[in-house]
Amino acid sequence: MEKLKEENADLKKRVEEIEKRRDDQERRDRRLNVVMRGVEVEGGNMKDAAVGVLKKLGGLDKEIKIREVYKIGNRMNDRMNDRTNESVLLVKLNSLDDKKEIMIRRNKLTGTKIYVDDDLTKDERERQKEIRFWAKREKERGRRVKVGFGKAWMNGKEYVWSEERKKGGKQKGKATEEGEKRSIKGVFWNIAGLKRKDEDFWDFLKDFDVIGLSETWVEEAGWGKIKEKMPDGWRWKCQPARREKKRGRAMGGIITGIRKEIEERSRSEEEVEGIQQREVVVDEERWRIVTVYNKEGSKEELDRLKEMIGEREEENMIIVGDFNARIGKEGGFCDQNGEEKGENGKERRSKDGVVNKQGCELVKVVGERGWLILNGWKKGDEEGEWTYEKAGGKSVIDYGIVNLEAEEKIRCFEIGCRAESDHQPILIELGKEYTRQEKEKESEAEMIQDWSEEGIEIFRKNIEEVEWEKGEGGGRWEEMEEVMKRAPKMKRKGGRKEVGWVPWWDRECREKKREVNRAGRRYRRRKVAMGWVWSYGERKFKGDVRWRLKLFDSIVKGILLYGVEIWGYKEWKEIEALQEKYLRWILGVKSCTPGYIVREELKRNKMRVETGWRAGRFEERIQKGEGGEIGRESIVERRKEEREKRKEEWTRESLERREYLWRGGVSEEALNEWGEGKWERLRERDIEVDMQQRGEQVRISRSCKNYRNVIGIPEYIRKSKKREGKKMQMIARWRCGNEERGNIG
Repeated sequence: MEKLKEENADLKKRVEEIEKRRDDQERRDRRLNVVMRGVEVEGGNMKDAAVGVLKKLGGLDKEIKIREVYKIGNRMNDRMNDRTNESVLLVKLNSLDDKKEIMIRRNKLTGTKIYVDDDLTKDERERQKEIRFWAKREKERGRRVKVGFGKAWMNGKEYVWSEERKKGGKQKGKATEEGEKRSIKGVFWNIAGLKRKDEDFWDFLKDFDVIGLSETWVEEAGWGKIKEKMPDGWRWKCQPARREKKRGRAMGGIITGIRKEIEERSRSEEEVEGIQQREVVVDEERWRIVTVYNKEGSKEELDRLKEMIGEREEENMIIVGDFNARIGKEGGFCDQNGEEKGENGKERRSKDGVVNKQGCELVKVVGERGWLILNGWKKGDEEGEWTYEKAGGKSVIDYGIVNLEAEEKIRCFEIGCRAESDHQPILIELGKEYTRQEKEKESEAEMIQDWSEEGIEIFRKNIEEVEWEKGEGGGRWEEMEEVMKRAPKMKRKGGRKEVGWVPWWDRECREKKREVNRAGRRYRRRKVAMGWVWSYGERKFKGDVRWRLKLFDSIVKGILLYGVEIWGYKEWKEIEALQEKYLRWILGVKSCTPGYIVREELKRNKMRVETGWRAGRFEERIQKGEGGEIGRESIVERRKEEREKRKEEWTRESLERREYLWRGGVSEEALNEWGEGKWERLRERDIEVDMQQRGEQVRISRSCKNYRNVIGIPEYIRKSKKREGKKMQMIARWRCGNEERGNIG
């Protein structure tokens, strides 16, 4: 009988493992899918209907490519209890980048009948349904509840949804309050920048007890600001990112966190760049946890790792991180009994079969030290899942490595499925448990009604969904009062604000920030764009200077002058130098040729002429009320302050504007007297000033003293043809003084 019970328990365990493996595979198959509800399909063309939904999102960075579209049902009309022509579509995409772009912008559909969600499995849908039902019941009792994926927060306290197997195979969930004994879980993730992560990212991290984040791009000065806003309950430690050049962002950076309930021991070793270690004690056992970011997969970094760990390993050790190395299926290791480590005695598996030079070095180090690579055989990652995906390319470059003492105590090793980074998180569960003994803190925050534009929209939508029935008496009035209390959106007031929180940040701000970021990236790539324009013009037009100048005006100038309405009053030397550099390229003159000479040769004005004119036209439109009443009042108030305050108290924008007006020989009073067309008249004056300054510089020039000024563009440039580029450049070098030394004697 006992043998039968053991066989039954073993069979049950195997079935649960098979079901879990099946669920994991189903979840991975759905990772690139989205579900669109409430889509109207005309003529049976489902792909066109899905493309129409993507167009409604607007402002996508790139064209989203749809692989397949299936119709999985019609949407039910809740009031009429019948089916409508609004369909439910399952859309399969090509990459996680496309899905991330869609999920970020799906708030654009607020107010419509179309909803875009993740493609959840049946168990996940049932679980979320039970969580929402539980949350609704608790809200009716007057409690503050927020629903997440597989969990919820009530009155500031986190509840994790656990599932229990019942008879008949049905599942029933329950909310388990924190404070119970649970196993230690860790997450290690190359996040490609910390500052842009949203609330969902931080909610995901709060499920783990050991956190290792690499490539954070957080510098030492930035960590001082972020540290105080990091989530409570963890002891945080930062290795700041470093700048290799003055320009551009910092590279690397590691941040790790250990829950305060877990005992930690401090280590005296000197910190090594790209490696950060923490030591914890659980059930009187020491665990050494090392987070690694090997930027280029270099051998020197691996040598520093070996040196830091040392020869003796008296504790359980875990090394996890981004090694930037591809090892394929290499790295198997036999234990002391000669059995190869792997599931059912098989070799380590991997979906990435490529082995590169960095991978060979990593395998060599692992073999020398007798370590084990967990990818591709440990429970949870039997197939060796991809850990990196970008622009359609996939690879396995993130690994978990342990020593023999720790291998048997690792309960689970998984590759997560998230869209916040091009790397996937590594999830590790230790076979050790601890009890969270968090003291419930009295929250100083209170909930208030949100009457922002987004809140009003939600209030209107909730009221429209209410079914009003005819009736009399005080009961109907009480019911109406209760409905009106629940309809407004509630938001938190006061309390501790975590990283990334600001009170005024709403959906509109997020959209504007993305637009500015895209424009900023274009602005930083201005030199690349100018180089491309020059090379294209060199191949296509060669000696035809007029067309090459048109290329600059149509492409490069659009990038340079982005946001000129804000900063246009000031003369920026960097932008002027960029135009002069391009003109030197066209004429083929030396880089030491003065900028005023090449501008005079081609009769080109400084960029400040157009930037100041655009800024003035923008100010004029704001004063007319085209930018809203608030914008008009702010301009009026700014001009009033300029009249009342001293010059030393003016803002930078006011000083730049004053300098621009005086350059044209106009005061504020005279400008207002000009009336309509005043900025066009001021632009003409600025052109005259620029020509005078340019002519004076040419007259007193020493480097080009024999330069002869002509009226209009010189004839050799006007008549230059496509195949006469070398001839044109030779004449330009003689005129601009590059060949004068060779003419002496």
